[in-house]
Amino acid sequence: MPQHDTLAGTRVIVTRPAQLAKRFHELVAASGGQPISLPAIDIIPVDREYAPEQFSAAKTARIFAIFISRNAVALGSELLARLPAKTRCLAIGARTASELKQAGIAVAYHPPHGFTSEDLLAWPELQALDDTQVFIFCGEGGRPYLAAELSQRGASVTRLEVYRRSKPKITISELKAKLTGMQPNVVTATSVETLRNFLLMADKLPEFDARALVVIAGSRRIAEAAVAAGFRQDPWIAADPGDDSMFKALLEWRQNETLHHDQG
Repeated sequence: MPQHDTLAGTRVIVTRPAQLAKRFHELVAASGGQPISLPAIDIIPVDREYAPEQFSAAKTARIFAIFISRNAVALGSELLARLPAKTRCLAIGARTASELKQAGIAVAYHPPHGFTSEDLLAWPELQALDDTQVFIFCGEGGRPYLAAELSQRGASVTRLEVYRRSKPKITISELKAKLTGMQPNVVTATSVETLRNFLLMADKLPEFDARALVVIAGSRRIAEAAVAAGFRQDPWIAADPGDDSMFKALLEWRQNETLHHDQG
């Protein structure tokens, strides 16, 4: 268990959407760090009417509902009532599976290791999908790979886009207060999109050197994007973008910094 002052002097920009950031903020503060809330993505519910025929899948042998994210659960789980009772719910990762369970929804499968479409697609029951209907609960746009691969394997696929991502609106004075005023030394990034949006905001302040920060990255892909974007310090890569893994990576980075400082 980390000591209450383990992160003393660490000022962490938290880029998660505000509604998902509370627990990470608490972990950082409880260890003596200073969380700085700067959401780089807003999650906006999509108010869309779906025709009844979009949910007509009763004649197919198997029906799966795949939830892409915690946001998909929070904003799309009510639509499950329109699907046949035999529908089995799948989650991309453990965090999303936990959110489904908290909502009282049984989870047929989620990858025990990993949190990507590829990890989910490795499940044996998703290899041959003739006579199978799959509903994907997701955000607008996003990566098309999952739907395309499921279709190629024989499934009939319907995307239910229940939210959209947008860049938050923030004033220059608010940015100055959070960035130049609080003097952060670390930024968290749980997606490539949040990293890019953070830079779009930070680059509005010529006096603030965003690329001098250490990036705690939720995946290797995000770390690679940080290097490509010009961050000068090596990113610290978490096992996954979940709160616990990101916090563990932050602690490991801080301990490594302390060790090097003591040796120097």
